[in-house]
Amino acid sequence: YRKVDQIRKWNKAWVPYLISQNVNYVKAGSLKVRDGKICSNCGSSTKVLLEKGVDVRLAVDLVDSFSKGDEVFLLSSDTDLVPAIERAVKKGVKVVYVAFDRQAVKLISKKATSTIYLKKATIIRAYKEANK
Repeated sequence: YRKVDQIRKWNKAWVPYLISQNVNYVKAGSLKVRDGKICSNCGSSTKVLLEKGVDVRLAVDLVDSFSKGDEVFLLSSDTDLVPAIERAVKKGVKVVYVAFDRQAVKLISKKATSTIYLKKATIIRAYKEANK
Protein backbone atom coordinates (compact mmCIF):
# COMPACT_ATOMS: atom_id res chain seq x y z
CA TYR A 1 0.00 0.00 0.00
CA ARG A 2 3.03 2.27 0.03
CA LYS A 3 2.35 3.49 -3.50
CA VAL A 4 -1.29 4.20 -2.62
CA ASP A 5 -0.17 6.27 0.37
CA GLN A 6 2.27 8.18 -1.84
CA ILE A 7 -0.51 9.00 -4.32
CA ARG A 8 -2.81 10.17 -1.53
CA LYS A 9 -0.06 12.40 -0.13
CA TRP A 10 0.64 13.78 -3.60
CA ASN A 11 -3.06 14.59 -4.11
CA LYS A 12 -3.24 16.44 -0.80
CA ALA A 13 -0.55 18.82 -2.06
CA TRP A 14 -1.13 18.92 -5.80
CA VAL A 15 -4.90 19.38 -5.96
CA PRO A 16 -4.97 22.49 -3.71
CA TYR A 17 -2.04 23.86 -5.69
CA LEU A 18 -3.97 23.48 -8.96
CA ILE A 19 -7.03 25.11 -7.43
CA SER A 20 -4.93 28.01 -6.09
CA GLN A 21 -3.75 28.58 -9.68
CA ASN A 22 -7.40 28.92 -10.81
CA VAL A 23 -7.32 25.55 -12.56
CA ASN A 24 -10.76 24.00 -12.79
CA TYR A 25 -9.94 20.66 -11.24
CA VAL A 26 -12.50 17.91 -11.83
CA LYS A 27 -12.25 14.58 -10.06
CA ALA A 28 -13.18 11.92 -12.57
CA GLY A 29 -13.43 8.27 -11.66
CA SER A 30 -11.69 6.51 -8.83
CA LEU A 31 -8.53 4.62 -8.00
CA LYS A 32 -9.02 1.01 -6.90
CA VAL A 33 -6.50 -1.24 -5.22
CA ARG A 34 -6.57 -4.85 -6.39
CA ASP A 35 -4.42 -7.88 -5.73
CA GLY A 36 -1.93 -8.49 -8.50
CA LYS A 37 -0.20 -11.68 -9.59
CA ILE A 38 0.78 -14.17 -6.91
CA CYS A 39 4.49 -14.75 -6.48
CA SER A 40 5.36 -18.37 -7.26
CA ASN A 41 8.17 -18.33 -4.64
CA CYS A 42 6.53 -16.80 -1.57
CA GLY A 43 2.80 -16.94 -2.38
CA SER A 44 2.15 -13.27 -1.66
CA SER A 45 0.56 -10.92 -4.13
CA THR A 46 1.49 -7.38 -5.02
CA LYS A 47 -1.06 -4.58 -4.99
CA VAL A 48 -2.07 -3.10 -8.33
CA LEU A 49 -3.66 0.33 -8.81
CA LEU A 50 -6.51 0.52 -11.35
CA GLU A 51 -8.36 3.64 -12.44
CA LYS A 52 -12.06 3.27 -13.09
CA GLY A 53 -14.39 5.61 -14.96
CA VAL A 54 -11.85 8.28 -15.83
CA ASP A 55 -11.83 7.87 -19.61
CA VAL A 56 -15.60 7.87 -19.94
CA ARG A 57 -15.88 11.01 -17.78
CA LEU A 58 -13.21 12.79 -19.84
CA ALA A 59 -14.93 11.87 -23.11
CA VAL A 60 -18.36 13.00 -21.88
CA ASP A 61 -16.96 16.29 -20.56
CA LEU A 62 -15.09 16.96 -23.80
CA VAL A 63 -18.25 16.51 -25.83
CA ASP A 64 -20.91 17.97 -23.51
CA SER A 65 -19.32 20.47 -21.13
CA PHE A 66 -17.39 22.71 -23.48
CA SER A 67 -18.36 24.92 -26.37
CA LYS A 68 -16.82 27.02 -29.12
CA GLY A 69 -13.97 29.16 -27.83
CA ASP A 70 -13.35 27.12 -24.67
CA GLU A 71 -9.83 25.83 -24.05
CA VAL A 72 -9.26 22.39 -22.50
CA PHE A 73 -5.95 20.90 -21.40
CA LEU A 74 -5.98 17.13 -21.80
CA LEU A 75 -3.50 15.16 -19.68
CA SER A 76 -4.23 11.68 -20.97
CA SER A 77 -2.62 9.53 -23.62
CA ASP A 78 -5.53 7.14 -23.99
CA THR A 79 -6.41 6.80 -27.67
CA ASP A 80 -9.97 5.82 -26.69
CA LEU A 81 -10.47 9.59 -26.29
CA VAL A 82 -9.76 10.35 -29.96
CA PRO A 83 -13.44 10.37 -31.07
CA ALA A 84 -14.29 12.79 -28.24
CA ILE A 85 -11.29 14.98 -29.12
CA GLU A 86 -12.41 15.08 -32.75
CA ARG A 87 -15.98 16.01 -31.76
CA ALA A 88 -14.80 18.75 -29.38
CA VAL A 89 -12.44 20.25 -31.97
CA LYS A 90 -15.22 20.16 -34.57
CA LYS A 91 -17.40 22.15 -32.11
CA GLY A 92 -14.66 24.79 -31.90
CA VAL A 93 -13.19 23.74 -28.56
CA LYS A 94 -9.44 24.26 -28.35
CA VAL A 95 -8.08 20.92 -27.09
CA VAL A 96 -4.49 21.21 -25.89
CA TYR A 97 -2.83 17.83 -25.43
CA VAL A 98 -0.27 17.90 -22.59
CA ALA A 99 2.21 15.06 -22.94
CA PHE A 100 5.44 13.93 -21.39
CA ASP A 101 8.39 14.77 -23.57
CA ARG A 102 9.18 11.87 -25.94
CA GLN A 103 6.08 9.94 -24.79
CA ALA A 104 3.39 11.78 -26.70
CA VAL A 105 0.89 9.68 -28.63
CA LYS A 106 1.10 10.87 -32.24
CA LEU A 107 -2.57 10.22 -33.00
CA ILE A 108 -3.77 12.35 -30.08
CA SER A 109 -1.26 15.07 -30.94
CA LYS A 110 -2.55 15.05 -34.53
CA LYS A 111 -6.22 15.29 -33.48
CA ALA A 112 -5.76 17.92 -30.75
CA THR A 113 -5.60 21.61 -31.58
CA SER A 114 -2.07 21.80 -30.18
CA THR A 115 0.38 19.87 -28.03
CA ILE A 116 2.50 20.92 -25.07
CA TYR A 117 5.50 18.73 -24.30
CA LEU A 118 6.51 18.61 -20.63
CA LYS A 119 10.09 17.85 -19.72
CA LYS A 120 10.87 15.80 -16.61
CA ALA A 121 12.72 18.74 -15.02
CA THR A 122 9.64 20.96 -15.41
CA ILE A 123 7.43 18.40 -13.69
CA ILE A 124 9.90 17.96 -10.82
CA ARG A 125 10.17 21.74 -10.36
CA ALA A 126 6.36 22.11 -10.27
CA TYR A 127 6.05 19.23 -7.81
CA LYS A 128 8.62 20.79 -5.48
CA GLU A 129 6.84 24.14 -5.70
CA ALA A 130 3.53 22.51 -4.80
CA ASN A 131 5.08 20.73 -1.82
CA LYS A 132 6.72 23.75 -0.14
